[in-house]
Amino acid sequence: MIGTPRRPSDVSLPERAAAGRLARLRWVMWAPPTLLYFAIVFERSTVAVIADRLMAEFQVGAGVVGLVTGIQLFTYLLMQVPCGTLADLLGPRRLLTIGACLAGTGTIGFGLAHTFGLALASRCVYSLGDSLVFLSVLRLQAEWFRPREYATLVGLTGFSGGLGAIAATAPLALLVDAFGWRAPIVASGVALALVAALVWSVVRDRPAELGLPSWPELEGGHAVVIAATGGGADPRPWRRLRENLRIVGRNPQTCYALLSHFSLFGPYLVFTTTWGIAYLMQARGLGRASAGASVALAAIGSLIGGPAVGWLSDRLGRRRGLILVSQGVMLVVWLGLMLPVTLPPLALDALIFGIGLATSANLLSFAAAKEANPPEMSGLATGFTNLGGFTGGALLPPLFGLVLDLGWAGRTSASAHVYPPSAYGLAFGLMLLATLIGMAGTLRLREHRRPA
Repeated sequence: MIGTPRRPSDVSLPERAAAGRLARLRWVMWAPPTLLYFAIVFERSTVAVIADRLMAEFQVGAGVVGLVTGIQLFTYLLMQVPCGTLADLLGPRRLLTIGACLAGTGTIGFGLAHTFGLALASRCVYSLGDSLVFLSVLRLQAEWFRPREYATLVGLTGFSGGLGAIAATAPLALLVDAFGWRAPIVASGVALALVAALVWSVVRDRPAELGLPSWPELEGGHAVVIAATGGGADPRPWRRLRENLRIVGRNPQTCYALLSHFSLFGPYLVFTTTWGIAYLMQARGLGRASAGASVALAAIGSLIGGPAVGWLSDRLGRRRGLILVSQGVMLVVWLGLMLPVTLPPLALDALIFGIGLATSANLLSFAAAKEANPPEMSGLATGFTNLGGFTGGALLPPLFGLVLDLGWAGRTSASAHVYPPSAYGLAFGLMLLATLIGMAGTLRLREHRRPA
């Protein structure tokens, strides 16, 4: 029967040897891109640690510094559609190498910049490289691993990114205190360049480049693949794409899922990548290393919450309810941070941990959008939803900074603007508003009941 997996007794010795070699080499192919993703997320998260140093170095206010994060996320956002096409044209190995080189060049330029304009331009170059990495890692995993292992590998790759975000908190803060902000940034750019060389030297796009069969070929699934892809290409792919965009974009359920993702992931990026450490240092009186350790709790909460929320959602067969609970937690967090009182350290850390734990439910926004659209448009639906979080990540940091500037009382320290707790409280009100907007969308999501 065509496409039926072969029994172990049907597999020849050469094929067994090939399977053993493929099983070993797939991890060799996976390790350098995953290391690259760790380094990319580390660099993406560094602005939060050095925000006050940037204000002092370039003599700018919070609103202008917020542009650094905003412009990098906006660049990332714009590149998501062309990145998929580039992966098809160039292959993941080339795209990963180009991405690492661009990110490294931009990072070194950022660390050496002596004008804010050059720093901003360098950050754009970094973000161009950043935008090429994640989808290329996923593409490479699809070539080297069994289809049934794909989701596990995506989770492991995401975990490596979470570790990169944690490394960009207290450990980076200690380095900045010891060496200033420029040396660690330049060093991370050099590290990205070295990882680019490692990726180019080690990684291959597919097993065939090393004379190995793919897993479907080894396990008897090649006939299925041929049958599934045989039928010819769509003679009018762009017309089909426009029609799919119209269907997904006009589906109100997709828009509600986008708002849910916006309200959870956007504020998380504001706190962890831009303003969290500055807030803890200026409004709560923490040292840089202590503030970095506290912000790391948000990343830890996200690492723990992602698998837990996904498992619970599948177990209960529910999306909307868990998203609403998470948004409720976010409301409590922002209200707590807005309070004009000195919170006990344990309570403050609990609120920060809650940011990461609650933002994990943004993954359910993808599931809700996927289930509300035709199955053949699931990828487009989840991509559309992803625009919400990164739009929030691009728009909210500079808006947060502008609100801080409105509340600035004229105080400076080491040439950097120092904002009072009342200014941060007002800015966190913006995060509260974003959460309420997302809740309005979530309340209108239709629950697609799944078996528990």
